[in-house]
Amino acid sequence: MAVQGLDVSSIQGSKFDFNKVKAAGYDFVILRINTWDNTKHCNVKDPCFDSFYQKAVAAGLKVGAYWFSYANTADYAATEAALCIRWIKGKKYEYPIYFDLERKEQFDQGTAFCDAAVKTFCSALENAGYFAGVYCSTFWHTHCVSKAVRERYACWIAEYAAKCHYTGPYGIWQNGLVYVNGIQVDHDYAYVDYPALIKKKGLNGFSKPAAAAETPSQGFKPYIVRITYKSGLNIRSGPGVAYKIVGSVPYRGAYTIVREQITAGQTWGKLKSGAGWICLTGFTEIHKR
Repeated sequence: MAVQGLDVSSIQGSKFDFNKVKAAGYDFVILRINTWDNTKHCNVKDPCFDSFYQKAVAAGLKVGAYWFSYANTADYAATEAALCIRWIKGKKYEYPIYFDLERKEQFDQGTAFCDAAVKTFCSALENAGYFAGVYCSTFWHTHCVSKAVRERYACWIAEYAAKCHYTGPYGIWQNGLVYVNGIQVDHDYAYVDYPALIKKKGLNGFSKPAAAAETPSQGFKPYIVRITYKSGLNIRSGPGVAYKIVGSVPYRGAYTIVREQITAGQTWGKLKSGAGWICLTGFTEIHKR
């Protein structure tokens, strides 16, 4: 089920009333982080960003943010990413941080540039612990960003129409303009439960939930293993080397195993802590009661 939101900046005025937004039934807002100073010829923080964030949170709205890019090189996209990270730090965001790609000067440089700019900015955000996405119109996103890059990052697609014609996956659709308390503002539909996804992953300023302790499989008697491999062992998300590494256990550490599974001839044990699986074959001393 889609939820409705707005994207807001200082264009709406410093007195924009987020309580009225909440009262009108909107669930989230996406705030502009930056703007361009024509005197200094550089990016500056949107003068309302910090106050709008505080007011939106106080009104009970979920918050995301977007960076309007002026980058004309991948290097400048990296500079923008560093500024963005500095300006959004210390806050929590239930929606992604978006790279807003919409200037003709950028599209005129073609797909190679657009791909590089998106990847440079978004990878920097991801490395800093944020859920990164891209804002772009249906036409330009389709024609100037490669399919691989379009589908790599969360998509916030812009198309002012009764129906969105973008054929790729997207999480938010900016579909037109509405008025809130007499002020014109962009309207959005969100189709992905970003708040749950972001909190589960521990991104955007949220702490990752602690893993729930595992209960033994029915009929399985738990036992303790001690790590004998001097480099320690990787913890994996599943029983096998094909699964993602999610942590590690040190040499001589002792751990309770609550489940076993054999994969490719190796015995894997599931940790009672819920952290994941470790390989038992050849790397542990087993102490069964």
